[in-house]
Amino acid sequence: MWKNLTASGSKGSQKVYYYYHCKSSCGFRQSAELTNNLFVEELKKYEFLPSVQKILQNILLTAYKKYNNKADDRRKRIISEIETYNAKIALTREKLLAEKIEDEDYMIIKAQSKQKIEILENELHARLVATRNPEKVDDRLNKAHYQLYLTYHYYTNQVV
Repeated sequence: MWKNLTASGSKGSQKVYYYYHCKSSCGFRQSAELTNNLFVEELKKYEFLPSVQKILQNILLTAYKKYNNKADDRRKRIISEIETYNAKIALTREKLLAEKIEDEDYMIIKAQSKQKIEILENELHARLVATRNPEKVDDRLNKAHYQLYLTYHYYTNQVV
């Protein structure tokens, strides 16, 4: 089970000792120095050669573009469905004007179609907000790698 930890310092006779701890009733307390060293060792496992980094970045970008293409297909289908419902409303209106259907039938068909259009438009909007530009993904991958690089060097006290 995961628990939130808090950091604090405890003043000894010669220096301040830092710890990570849970709430006092739990009793968990771990030396911050030991924990930080273990974290650095874990970070070292994620340092890749530049050639491997480029391959991993290409794999991630390819997978993202494949996902994005599927999302584009769904967006196109949603737009097509919206157009179909709008056409249905227009056709039903023409039938109403030609007195081929009753006012009540027209209102029911229009209300049902408008409701479905609203649902589809909400889905379309959510998909547009969630989808990113593939070129920006490449930039974000570079930034993420750089942040990991900086974090690693910060915790290993290496000069960047």
